[in-house]
Amino acid sequence: MISRLSAIVIAVSLSLGAMSAAQTKTRGEALLVTPNSAQLYRLLDQVWNLAVDQVEQEKAIAVLRKAVKADPNFAIAHEILAQASFDPAERVSEQKKAFATESHASAADRY
Repeated sequence: MISRLSAIVIAVSLSLGAMSAAQTKTRGEALLVTPNSAQLYRLLDQVWNLAVDQVEQEKAIAVLRKAVKADPNFAIAHEILAQASFDPAERVSEQKKAFATESHASAADRY
């Protein structure tokens, strides 16, 4: 059975991939990724590997916490952490942060 964190990470990855493909197809260019974003996407890739491939939800959540600490304006990481956390207080707190930082999110992340 697929875990909640795995399902969230899969959905986000598919959304980002679809958005990237759509933008490339319509505008003929790839999404621009700043070095800071590249670091954060590497962290999300690590979350994916831990949650899906290794079924290590606690470790994946710890990496998500690193991602939001590395960039407090990374709305999508706050949202994933809000959905994945086992701590109800953290879930509420991270959901509020996700909404508060939504304006900082890229078009792909908002999509």
